Amino acid sequence: MDPLTALSVAATVVQFVDFAIGRCRDVKGLYDAGDESLLQIASFGATSQTFDEFSTVFKTRRRFTENGSDDPGPGQKTEAAIDGLIDRCSEVAKELARIFQGLEGARRRATGNVIGSVFGKSYAYMKAAWNHDDIVRLTERLEKYQSQLVLHMLLYLNMKAEASEENQSQRLDALENKIVKVLTVSEDKLNLIQSQNASLHRHLNETGVRQTMQQDKTLAAILTLQNGKTSFLSQKGTSFPVIDKGNQKFMTLRSEENKTSAMIKDFKPIQEEVLTCLYFRLLGDRYDSVQAAHGKTYAWIFNGRETSNEDYPVLQMNLVEWLATGSGCYWINGKAGSGKSTLMKYILQHPKSKEALTSWASAAERDLVVASFFLWHLGSPLQKTQEGLLRSLLYDILSARPYLISVVMPELWMAGANRDLGETLSSPSHSELLRWFRRLLDRATSQLRLVFFIDGLDEYEGNHFEIVNLIAAYSENENVKFLVSSRPIPICIDSFSRFPNIRLQDLTKEDIRQYAEDHLREKIQDRYGDQWDPIITQVVEKSCGVFLWVVLVVRSLLIGLQNFDYVEELHQRLDILPSDLKDLYAHMLRIMPDSYRKQASQLLQISLLASEVQQGQFRMTPLQLYFSEKDDEAALATPIKSLSIQEKNLRCHEIEGRVRSRCCGLLEVRCVEFRLQRNFSSTVVKYQCVDFIHRTVVEFLRIHEVWEGMLSLTADTPFHPSISLFRSCLLLCKTQPIQSTIALEESSVWHYMDHGMEYASLAQGTHRPVPSSMLSDLDQVVSYHWTSAFKCTFGSQAIETHCHWTHGFGLLANSGTQILSGAIGSAARPLCFHTLTVYHCLDSYIKDQPPSTDIGPGLANSQATALLFNAVKYTLQQKPWPLAVQEAMITRCASICCQLLDQDADPNAKFGISATTAWHLMLDFAVKNAQNTEDFQRRFHGTSFIRIYSQLLLSFAKSDALMNVAVPWTKRQKQGKQVVLEYSALKVLDILFSPQQGDKEGFAISKERNLSLAAFHKQLVDTMIRKGAVIREWENGQLVSGPPESVTDEPMTLTIPAPGRRRSRSADSETKKGKRAGLKNLGNFWLALSRPSSQGFKE
Repeated sequence: MDPLTALSVAATVVQFVDFAIGRCRDVKGLYDAGDESLLQIASFGATSQTFDEFSTVFKTRRRFTENGSDDPGPGQKTEAAIDGLIDRCSEVAKELARIFQGLEGARRRATGNVIGSVFGKSYAYMKAAWNHDDIVRLTERLEKYQSQLVLHMLLYLNMKAEASEENQSQRLDALENKIVKVLTVSEDKLNLIQSQNASLHRHLNETGVRQTMQQDKTLAAILTLQNGKTSFLSQKGTSFPVIDKGNQKFMTLRSEENKTSAMIKDFKPIQEEVLTCLYFRLLGDRYDSVQAAHGKTYAWIFNGRETSNEDYPVLQMNLVEWLATGSGCYWINGKAGSGKSTLMKYILQHPKSKEALTSWASAAERDLVVASFFLWHLGSPLQKTQEGLLRSLLYDILSARPYLISVVMPELWMAGANRDLGETLSSPSHSELLRWFRRLLDRATSQLRLVFFIDGLDEYEGNHFEIVNLIAAYSENENVKFLVSSRPIPICIDSFSRFPNIRLQDLTKEDIRQYAEDHLREKIQDRYGDQWDPIITQVVEKSCGVFLWVVLVVRSLLIGLQNFDYVEELHQRLDILPSDLKDLYAHMLRIMPDSYRKQASQLLQISLLASEVQQGQFRMTPLQLYFSEKDDEAALATPIKSLSIQEKNLRCHEIEGRVRSRCCGLLEVRCVEFRLQRNFSSTVVKYQCVDFIHRTVVEFLRIHEVWEGMLSLTADTPFHPSISLFRSCLLLCKTQPIQSTIALEESSVWHYMDHGMEYASLAQGTHRPVPSSMLSDLDQVVSYHWTSAFKCTFGSQAIETHCHWTHGFGLLANSGTQILSGAIGSAARPLCFHTLTVYHCLDSYIKDQPPSTDIGPGLANSQATALLFNAVKYTLQQKPWPLAVQEAMITRCASICCQLLDQDADPNAKFGISATTAWHLMLDFAVKNAQNTEDFQRRFHGTSFIRIYSQLLLSFAKSDALMNVAVPWTKRQKQGKQVVLEYSALKVLDILFSPQQGDKEGFAISKERNLSLAAFHKQLVDTMIRKGAVIREWENGQLVSGPPESVTDEPMTLTIPAPGRRRSRSADSETKKGKRAGLKNLGNFWLALSRPSSQGFKE
């Protein structure tokens, strides 16, 4: 018998044992309670019938020894033992059926009797039928049988695996290769059991539909070996049953430390956890923001009207024909702005598409599943990379057919089954996603036909060969189709020209005419009669099939009509408008009135920055843009008070008019839909946002000369887009209504706070920081909303709002929803607004608003001390910033460390279970780099990060850091025993910074640089010696070199914990002497380091 079939039999037995023990315990509980009413509705008869069906399944199953050999070897003995156990389970099932049938008879005999007490006839009859000792005996037998079955099944699987290894000459060590754990996923055909499980607690209609029980079919299994390695089993050419969502179960068989266990659970929670892992908030954002087709435009795509072209020939297969009978790939290509995304959305939504695709799937007797993704160059990384594409496509397929999860992604399934309570799955890697997608296409197509709609391949960020080759490779599969769109970039032309394709700008002439007529004809005809036709014809001919050009030109002509232009003037207006989009944008900006130029520049700068930071349901709204034009004084003076609908509408109407009059149509207010999707359901949210009319506008603005000209208009003003957007976020928080529960997934206050802090960080990076008074105001506003609520929630987690609002980041720590949430949520306590400013590297705020150095009640350390520990950890270990800004952020974070030391933060305060200090973190970094001093000293001259670290060491040396801590250095063998070697801080840093003589191959630094390193080395060592530092060495905690120790020295146990108990260490020879001298003189150093380095960072 093959392993999966064997596991199917085992799953049936385990479920039977689970069911039998559960029913016996339930009846015993009712018997002990003596509740007459519960006894009268108990469905003993249905339970008896289920036991009969289990007995029948066991008898009619395929036996392990059916095809066995006559040689009574260990394999046949194991198979016979398993058969014997299942036969005995069948006997128990039959006996339990008899007992429960007796209970049902007792219940029926009492029907109609008037019971005056709980000791009435029903109870008496049941007592007569119920043999407590028999039930105890049977349940003990079942538990014993199950334990034996687990052992025999694991032995059976081991023998199967060993036989396979022998055939391949790859047999491994018997102990390491022993299977100790099995996870399986099966169909849940025994769905009647769940309903009967509840029958003892509520009345069930026993006349309902029943079905004959069948043995479950195991779809997949994961075998875990004793050495920790795993292997995956699935049926060859797996044919997946079309079953309801979640209608699966998973089983665990385990044997360890002479103990066995078997468990069966519902698979749906794991399915939902896996889908949550794949889902990201902006998954459908681009699709939702694409404009719907105007009127009856694009209807021709389903009527077969397509034309040929010499450069891009259209194959003789229209789209409908391809959808219904074709295979491979269909490519829609066209110029920028020709309407490709709108056409893709139109096709995806149209019922004729589903009708044709269903016909295609039915012809092969397969199920149809459709997935889509719209790439977006202006969106978040997941909206324009292969990682986001694969997550979206996998999510679409697996949320529609969740029973595929166990076979497509067993690794994630196993992680979901083994996770601890409350633990979430981490985001999958790119290699995992690619492996799962290929597995989906290779295995699922045995019963499915898959269709993928992918829009905007040219907007893909990364190597286009990756995504194009992936599509082209799987286009050969007759059960897979790809409908893709892109600009005609070379890689797409080379790969997709052999497939059916259309060039969109050649096919939209009538659509453009319809759009122009719908907007212009009536207005021109009312004023100038039949002269409307030549104007519209001129629009159509000059558009060259670019729909976006038509939209902008129609708006210009409508303005001309509002200004009562004559027909000749309308033609002149058309004549001077360039037919190229970017030339058109430049022309529109040139003819803008001078009085509006500066305001237009501000609006466009704000909108461009907002489009990079805010996405999804929290994109920039008209109200936010309105608030961005307010000054600091107005923002601070605004009270915390929600706006009425009328007040919001007035402000939105005002800013919409300003956008229309000042942005030449490049910016617009549009109504969009956003899908809030979770697992198997979604909610559509409609809202207004401010956005560029098309991606090509952003491309135009990012042209160097254009952008420099835009910035020059505001160069002599205090305007900065980051500060304006921070101000808008502050005002949005002030004007939000108070909520009784702050749900972090949806809270506007929380998201605007988060965006506001990101804008503050961006402003800090340009040396034009947000005023500290406004940052403090944001803290007070969010605190007001926080304390006005009863609780804060994220998913199933919740906390009360008695603490500071930054504790909300603790709920987000493992969610990945915000880039800094994990670092802030796990930060050293106490948490406060300063914690957030440190993680956003707002060094000017720390300088203007020093944190408290007092230790509050119930706390071990002050705010300033906790911030110092966090800042050092952030600088040396976490660094969660994008690479483009990492250098500047590290510089600012190190500057904050110096400021905090200057403000009396304690570098020796202990945090966490390991009692680590900020000074320990600095020394631990030194130990890691001292293993390769040559490389470190090269980087001392070549990268700003090492220079930052070095100067930070000097700052710590000038502070009250304990100079003589014992630093774990290395482990080594000495006379057959392991020895832990420790050095004092001075010796570690002396090794790290002592200039090398260039005696090692390939190591040499210039004489000038050597002198520079030597000067720093001398300065650092002299400073530490003045603070009482000495050189010592320890072995296993015993001092072996250096002056004697005193009782006040602190041990450091980080990298290599020493065995045994360490003796006391000596203290610094100096005590604290007030304010630390010399730290303030480092300001010029930090300013110099803020210039970008071409070397980047390396640790």
